[in-house]
Amino acid sequence: MTYKYLYIDDIKNDNHKGLIHGLNKGGHLQVDFMQPKEWDKMFQKEVDSKPNPEYLPSKLADYHGIILDLRLYDNANDEGYTATYRGSTVAQELRTLIKEKTITNDIPIVLITANENIDISLDETGKDLFDTIIKRTEIGEDYDKYRRKLVSLCTGYIYLNQVEKTIDEIFLYPSSSKIDFRFIQCFNEIKDSPTHIISRFITKNVLKKPSFLIDEFYLSARLGVSIDSDGWQKLHEEVLNNFKYKGVFSDYYQRWWMADLEDWWDETFKENCLRTLTSTERVALLNKKFDFKLKPIQKTIRSSSEKFWTACKVTKVAIDNVDGFIIANQDDNFPWQEKEYISIEEALRPTNKDVWKDVAAIDKIRLDRLKALLETQEQRQRK
Repeated sequence: MTYKYLYIDDIKNDNHKGLIHGLNKGGHLQVDFMQPKEWDKMFQKEVDSKPNPEYLPSKLADYHGIILDLRLYDNANDEGYTATYRGSTVAQELRTLIKEKTITNDIPIVLITANENIDISLDETGKDLFDTIIKRTEIGEDYDKYRRKLVSLCTGYIYLNQVEKTIDEIFLYPSSSKIDFRFIQCFNEIKDSPTHIISRFITKNVLKKPSFLIDEFYLSARLGVSIDSDGWQKLHEEVLNNFKYKGVFSDYYQRWWMADLEDWWDETFKENCLRTLTSTERVALLNKKFDFKLKPIQKTIRSSSEKFWTACKVTKVAIDNVDGFIIANQDDNFPWQEKEYISIEEALRPTNKDVWKDVAAIDKIRLDRLKALLETQEQRQRK
């Protein structure tokens, strides 16, 4: 099946064609381009008592999703009109029309922007209007990744629009009683909301955060197994796929059920607590049981522990929590979400500080002391 997006941007000189070609390649997506129109033409159903052919909600009946640029007012369209509104204004109006049921079929809204300072342009409420925000400069680096993401949003919305929005239908998990009860309580408070609210809640607060579902980097860290191991794929096929998440958006977000992993470990390796073992000990047990020729993860130079349990937010390097620094602004995390960390190396010499911005107050003194110690050591070496 081919999924169709309507892409609205004020970009000129056919500069949109490269992006559209990259996304359309392979046949799974069809992205059609549209310039911004006068607001009344886009959102007034009738003009002078006549049907308005430019009415955007009617156009969206033919599409599975919409892509917007944030700045729609930099260039005039082919008719000489320059928009007086932003992409976020269009998204807000569409979300309102969906809530009012003027638009009966909820769709994903994606922001593709050249604005590198998106945190300045949009607050958290503004960001929540969009299912995902993509920087234009990043798309060309991996068209396949973003193509899969756009397709997944369509398939997820189509599914959610059709089924009853319950834990069982959304997560397709036969052991739903293992899901954190605090999540279930919170979900039940919003389960009757429009699809875009359900979708945003699941992706933002479960799939993008370590919780009762974990990604492959956390899976690797908790088993102590290097992803580069020859037997890593075989371990997936014979064991780990039994714990794989199969619910909504699982075609893009590869996740595993932590409760199932722990239950399997406890049953398979009795009297060997997963959390208290080093990576070498965990892998030795796995290799003895399955002969997969797995390799243990090695700790970094500055780490002290091989009892890995998390992964650096930026580099994805496996670390024990005691060797990591908690990322700032996680005090309002939901109770089912785990704290996210950066490694010592990332804290000392950031490679992408935009991702984490700062460490939590509780870790600032420890980091300052470490920096001071290293500075003293470097000064001695220079002498």
